[in-house]
Amino acid sequence: CVKSWCLRAELPPLYALELLTIYAWEVGTQEEACFRLDSGLATVMRLLQQYQLLCIYWTDYYTFQNPIIEDFVRKQLKKERPIILDPADPTHNVAKGYRWDIVAQRACQCLKQDCCYDNYENPVPKWNVK
Repeated sequence: CVKSWCLRAELPPLYALELLTIYAWEVGTQEEACFRLDSGLATVMRLLQQYQLLCIYWTDYYTFQNPIIEDFVRKQLKKERPIILDPADPTHNVAKGYRWDIVAQRACQCLKQDCCYDNYENPVPKWNVK
C-alpha cells in the first residue's frame, strides 16, 4: 500500500516487515497457534509507528557463546535504530537505511480504520510486545 503511494522512496524491504511481524507474533502470543488477527495487525502497526525504538534480534541460530559473534552482535545492537538483525545472519541489519517514517505515517492511518476497532468502537487489544 505504501509503495504505490511513494514510488521513489527507499521503503523498508518486505523481509524486514516480515521479520517484524514474526517477532510480534512470537513475543505477543508466546507462539500460540490461535490468536486474533486484528490484534496482530494493530500490534505490528503500533511497532511501525515506534520504529525509532525497534531493536529486534534472535539467538535461535547463533549464541553468545562465541566471543567473536557476541562482540559483533553487541556492537550492532548499540547502533542507531531501527535494528532488525537477520536471524540467519546477525551481521546484517535489514532495517538500516530506509524511510521508516513514511511507513510509520501509513501505520498511523491504518490504526484509524474500522478493522482496528471492535463493534463498540473501542480499539482492538494489542499484544504486549516491547
